[in-house]
Amino acid sequence: MEVMGLEKVIQITDDIGIADAVLALRSRLKQNSWVRGMAKFRQLPIFAIKVSCLATITYAFKYQ
Repeated sequence: MEVMGLEKVIQITDDIGIADAVLALRSRLKQNSWVRGMAKFRQLPIFAIKVSCLATITYAFKYQ
């Protein structure tokens, strides 16, 4: 199944315990050390984007 040109289906969650990766605004990552610490502890990749528009989010997932 291909969604928006992507081969994998992406599900969005706010529970970092079940996440496979972290996608967040760069400004929010700078302010929130808890998210960075949990991602490091769980060895999750962090994708920081500058603006939250659909094109930027799609690009982040497409070229990971």
